[in-house]
Amino acid sequence: MIRVLLFLFLFLTLSSSAEAAPIGAAIAAVSSWWAGASVFLKFGVMLAINVGSGLLEQYRAKKAARKANEQSRGVTLQMQMGDTLSRSYLIGTHPTAGRRNYAGSWGEDGKTPNAFLVDVREISFLPSHAGPTGLQELRIADRYVTILWAEPDPEGRGYPVLEYRVNGRDNFWVHYLDGTQTAAHPYLLAKFAAAERPWKPTMIGRGCQAVIVTLRRNDEVFRSGLPEMLFRPAPMRLYNLCKDSSKGGSGTHRWEDPSTWEPSDILPVMAYNVARGLYYNGRWVHGGRNFAHHRLPASSWMAAITEAERDMGGGRRQFRGGLEVRVEESGLSILEKFRAGCAGRYAEVGGSLKMLVGAPAAAVWTMTDETVVVTRDQDFEPFPSTKRRVNTIRPTYPEPATGWRPKEGKARSAAALVERDGGEELAIDVNLEVVSDAAQVDAISATMIDEAQRWRTHRQVLPPSARPLEPNDVIAYTSDRNSYGNKKFIISQIRRLTGCLWEVTYQELDPSDYDPKPGYLPPVTGPTGPIPTPVQVLAGFTAVKSSINDSAGNARRPAILVGCPPDLDDVTAIHIQIRVKTTLALVFDNAASAPYPKPGSGGAYTWLLSGAWCVPAGGYLVRGRLVPGSNRPTEWCADIEVIVDDIRLGDQDVFLPGVIEEVQERLKGLHEWLGTGTRDLIESSRKNVLLDIDADVGRYAQVQMVRQEVTATAQGVSAKATAELLAATGAGSAIAQSLTALNAAVFDQTSGLKATAAALVATTTRVTTAEGQISTLSQNLVDLTTTVGSKASAAALDLLQTQVTQQGNTLTATANSLTSLTTTVGKFSANGMFRISVEATPAGSRSRIGLSAAADGVEGSSAAALFLEAIAGGKSIAVVEADAFYVRNGTGREPVFAVSGGIVRMILAYIGTIRSGRLLSLNSKVDFDLDNGRLIFKS
Repeated sequence: MIRVLLFLFLFLTLSSSAEAAPIGAAIAAVSSWWAGASVFLKFGVMLAINVGSGLLEQYRAKKAARKANEQSRGVTLQMQMGDTLSRSYLIGTHPTAGRRNYAGSWGEDGKTPNAFLVDVREISFLPSHAGPTGLQELRIADRYVTILWAEPDPEGRGYPVLEYRVNGRDNFWVHYLDGTQTAAHPYLLAKFAAAERPWKPTMIGRGCQAVIVTLRRNDEVFRSGLPEMLFRPAPMRLYNLCKDSSKGGSGTHRWEDPSTWEPSDILPVMAYNVARGLYYNGRWVHGGRNFAHHRLPASSWMAAITEAERDMGGGRRQFRGGLEVRVEESGLSILEKFRAGCAGRYAEVGGSLKMLVGAPAAAVWTMTDETVVVTRDQDFEPFPSTKRRVNTIRPTYPEPATGWRPKEGKARSAAALVERDGGEELAIDVNLEVVSDAAQVDAISATMIDEAQRWRTHRQVLPPSARPLEPNDVIAYTSDRNSYGNKKFIISQIRRLTGCLWEVTYQELDPSDYDPKPGYLPPVTGPTGPIPTPVQVLAGFTAVKSSINDSAGNARRPAILVGCPPDLDDVTAIHIQIRVKTTLALVFDNAASAPYPKPGSGGAYTWLLSGAWCVPAGGYLVRGRLVPGSNRPTEWCADIEVIVDDIRLGDQDVFLPGVIEEVQERLKGLHEWLGTGTRDLIESSRKNVLLDIDADVGRYAQVQMVRQEVTATAQGVSAKATAELLAATGAGSAIAQSLTALNAAVFDQTSGLKATAAALVATTTRVTTAEGQISTLSQNLVDLTTTVGSKASAAALDLLQTQVTQQGNTLTATANSLTSLTTTVGKFSANGMFRISVEATPAGSRSRIGLSAAADGVEGSSAAALFLEAIAGGKSIAVVEADAFYVRNGTGREPVFAVSGGIVRMILAYIGTIRSGRLLSLNSKVDFDLDNGRLIFKS
């Protein structure tokens, strides 16, 4: 018997782990017996299978052994890193955070180079054969998410996660590898084959389940960086003895052919596979090694599997579970965890390992007081010591609803038991780490606490007729001495003595202990996962019609008055949009116009909005949105309909002082456009040429250039001509350009002056795209200059330019035409300019034409200008700025209309209505004071 037990023990303990090495590596076999005390120490642990009397006693024994040797690990909730970590595999239904094998970032050509983060994690070093969609559960940042398996990313990033799709844009993708892959993943090769830390074609991960996660860098979505993740794949395929018709079952399962196996999370099925040993491609990995099937009797294990698979209602099987197994753990310790999860019992019988799940079978042997060999010692324990007495079970288990964190199950006790023990709660904590079903945990706890009250234990010597008895057999004992009437006991230990006698230890049994117990209530689980910041809608936003008034309080222009509540926290501005009611055209869109005052600053919470878009009696839709200082979501309020008053131009608008003010204001802007704006345009047009040649080309991948240059020099004389043709393309960019540059210079020895002449003709076309922005440009520039020392210069510039840009959903189209002439001699200078600029955007359009002439010298300066401006939806304007303005007909010699010295002169006028404050004759003798109603004649 000792040899048989030692043989069984060595398969479950010495052959207990595969070292932390690749799956493909050979696993070294144990080639020698362990000697000395260490062998018998582990052997003693194995004997606990038969020595432990009840389920609770077995748990206590194993808990003590685990406390001395290894701690319960539970669910791996934190991602692990490092090559020294022990390999692990998932068996049954169980999640893990996995361990990182690789991390890298990549970006699309021409865009942010590290826009996407890729995290590769191994979650099991044994395959599941579940296919690319076999990841059954994904938990991110403490919430379960939905993988859109029907929507693979066309660019190969994987399958998107619904909860991380924002405004139709995906930010999270996942690939699942089930361990059957035979080549390196093409996505990793495409993105990292040429990286500083390359993903090589040999990086296949044969047999390993892995997850490839891709995240888009988005601070609004991933506010705390890389979130915690938990992955639960489909259970790995296991051999089920009940489905093997060659071993008495019904089905096509065959131990020699793993392709016939099916996924399973039934605990006895898992225990059977670990006991016989787990293999990959015929090589041993963990558990028993070369353990023959006849050493796991089919009748015992099939009964255990059938009982575990019993339907408890609602599709719940009686004993299910799962575990992440680290290969340094002994096979025996794993079997013990499976046993605890199904209230089972193991028994070693004649070198075979049997399993009992649920209520034991009917009695196989009967006995009386006369059956006992009274000449041998016998023991009887009617009740345990107070130290070993238990009246309360407090279970813990990993609860999926709380992210698989350990949760306390319902404590199982009874008022009568506590009262029996003097009101003292004698509790024991039970960790069922392989069970994730609260109902199953409650059933096991109930069985444990009920069975723990069966105290009566006998150790007696029985005659040779007891030889067929085995551990876990049930006997019926009738005893006048103990007042038993066919009382049931279960054998926990049996030992052969000399003379064919048998020393048997058995404990009282009540089959009802294993029946489902009433009173189960589902667990109470609080909400988990991130606490989302609620979207704040601007409440209390107002918009009403108003007007812009003059100093006398008269309404001069229609306007809209908007307002919002005061003292809002974490708000920097109010984003306001105004649309035309009939067309929904956006006419106002600005947050800067409504800055939110800081608390205590005394700022206003209302804003008056008007402009060229605000037409008399116009109907508008107004809405607002908070602009927070932090990164939190806000939303538009509902549209508010506003119809402004029909305020049109009145007498005050044609009153000359008002006209002058308006003209002066418009002239100020037009002069800035024709002055500073023109200089900026000339400078940018020159940069378009020079930067394309000198800088931008270096960023293009393909560059073709043809260059010709001729030079002639002599003493004090030089001439140079250059011609270039350029074509270049890059990621999202293309440019074509033609350039001709001519330069001539002469140094006059007599006067000591240098005379120069230069001409530049450049035609440029360019298109660039980057991150949703598009810019197109076509330009022709002619730039001519001549100088004689610093005494005289003349310059002429002609520019034609068109440009279209797109930023997000905003398109802007502009076109410019410019002719500029400048001359200087000493202290005298003159310049003339003609510019046309047109612009169109989704919000409106505008056209401007400017013509100016200026002369400057020692006696003073003079200037004249003509401006034309038209704005969509606004008022067009034509302004003449000069000391004198004349209009002549084609035949007359005198002007028919003249403005000079601030006086308007007309030879003849036909006027329908005159609005005036005063009429005064040329000799001042007749004065009509219309405002005051007086008529004055002077002699």
